[in-house]
Amino acid sequence: MTEKTNEGYDAYFNNKKVQIKYSNSRDAKNIDLGKPDKYQELIIVLGKNSAHRMAGELDVDYVFYRYSSSEVIENFKVASGYKLSKTKHFKKAEKRYKINA
Repeated sequence: MTEKTNEGYDAYFNNKKVQIKYSNSRDAKNIDLGKPDKYQELIIVLGKNSAHRMAGELDVDYVFYRYSSSEVIENFKVASGYKLSKTKHFKKAEKRYKINA
């Protein structure tokens, strides 16, 4: 895996350009999803405190969503770019993790 943040994506993994977004904020501001024409896959990680978590996913520490760039273009377009709002989810989280303390 190589880091490519300055080129519009965060990593190159399995022959794909991957953008990674993380939020653990109770603030409900939309999450900027970058420029999907610069990456092929988007991974969104939401921490336990994130206002962007869907109901029923509050019992784990982290939830992971994975979208193709075409899914981002089709589902998250707003006037100012591509954003994830609290109500824009269209599929369930792919992975859920609880950390045992």
